[in-house]
Amino acid sequence: MIVDLLIKNGLVVDGSKKEGQRQAVAIKGDKIVLPATEEIEAIQIVDAEGLVVAPGFIDIHSHTGLNSLIRSQGGSKLSQGITTEITGNCGAFPSPLIRENQEKEISVEDMDWSLPGYRNYLAEFQSADISLNIGYYIGHGSIRAAAMGYDNRRPTSTELDRMKQYVAEGMKQGAFGLSTGLGYPPGMFAALDELVELCRIAAQYGGIYATHMREESDGVLEAIDEAIEIARRAQIPLQVSHLKAVGRPNWGKVAIAIEKLEAAQKEGLDVNYDFYPYTASSTGLSSQLPNWVHAGGWEKAAQRLADPEQRARIIREMRRKIETAVGWESIVVSAIASRGNRALEGKNLQEIGEIRGRHPAEALVDLLLEEKGSAGMIKFSMAARDMYTAAAGNLSMVGSDGNALPLNDPENRKPHPRNFGAFPRVFRLCQREQGLFSLETAVHKMTGAPAKKLRLDRRGLIKDGFYADLVLFDPDSIGDAATYENPHQLATGIDSVFVNGKKAYEKGIFLNPKSGVLVKPQK
Repeated sequence: MIVDLLIKNGLVVDGSKKEGQRQAVAIKGDKIVLPATEEIEAIQIVDAEGLVVAPGFIDIHSHTGLNSLIRSQGGSKLSQGITTEITGNCGAFPSPLIRENQEKEISVEDMDWSLPGYRNYLAEFQSADISLNIGYYIGHGSIRAAAMGYDNRRPTSTELDRMKQYVAEGMKQGAFGLSTGLGYPPGMFAALDELVELCRIAAQYGGIYATHMREESDGVLEAIDEAIEIARRAQIPLQVSHLKAVGRPNWGKVAIAIEKLEAAQKEGLDVNYDFYPYTASSTGLSSQLPNWVHAGGWEKAAQRLADPEQRARIIREMRRKIETAVGWESIVVSAIASRGNRALEGKNLQEIGEIRGRHPAEALVDLLLEEKGSAGMIKFSMAARDMYTAAAGNLSMVGSDGNALPLNDPENRKPHPRNFGAFPRVFRLCQREQGLFSLETAVHKMTGAPAKKLRLDRRGLIKDGFYADLVLFDPDSIGDAATYENPHQLATGIDSVFVNGKKAYEKGIFLNPKSGVLVKPQK
């Protein structure tokens, strides 16, 4: 047999958790060939002595929009060994390419939410010309906003029926399921019954329910109960997003949350969770506002922030929660749109308050008003022991919770280092330094486990006839170099990455073969 590429002398860790073994792996077209012997004719031979040959990593929890993929070329994800990512998490549907304006991601307000318009929106994923495989969830927050805006109320029967149509259409077009962001508007306004009804539609098409739960701090255990109850009533597989316990009073609760999930599994439910190997999260700064402020959308929220009486109430409530849980120095502003405030990126709220001569809570409100609610943050709020507990659990998978970013950033902005380091950090920190699991288990959490959960077609394992998504890495040096102060640092130990048989990344160089495809669940 003539093959395009023969990889020899590598340690093949196939994604199934079984012990790695010396084995030749060949690529013919976009598929893997496992020759019975090395007596095979190859156009190109790669000597992988000292390297692991693994399936390409699957990022089950991503937030990358297609414009971001095109601008970044998928660079920061491919540089970690990620070949497939699933976006549309936390209730926010990923933004398709707007061909007239390459700099902008489409918003809920911009979209044509007629069913033909929605269908065209979904079709944009098929036409993207990128080097990273991508799949998506239907974002509950987006379809709720389309059906009824940002109102804090139950949907009418007509509005609920409209949301059900969006879920059904999304599933027909290839979505993996329904995601919720119950800590964000408008998802936070949805009651359990609404979520069950929508999940039942996704379940009819074999979808899963991926949830950023309603609470990750004081009410994290009650939120786990709610997520399990939704899965139980809708009879749908459950994926808990980025399992964590936020704030000092809640440290230690991750172990209890896992016990609840394991009990649900014993009950017969299909439950898993993902984690990222950091003790800081990253999201919008507006998430620190009390829930009631978000009702009606940003325009209404801005009016409340500007009203002296309501502003005073908001600040009282924020101070009580933040000062008990983490402290102002633990919240770092990471992304600012305006040039005038860009110098504040990388500074914490305590520092910003001192710069402005204001209490940090006042500085937070002022900054949100100036930036029209769009500022981002990194929040140091979790315990290392909880992160290790989440990582070690049998139900865990790895997710970056990040975006694909360009490999080089001349402006030296300050995003979360997980965008460059999440997957390699699991090998360095969790597998080698902490010894939480074996090399084979680490690979499984990134490949075979998410592929099975998502019902991906012939991905996630090194098997004959599977798609040739592969990563070659040094098991002794794979690790993260990205830090909070300097996040645009490439991972170490990644030798090369193949996407559908084509080399996409090699030792710090992105090759841009445009080999990525839209991935869908098996029917």
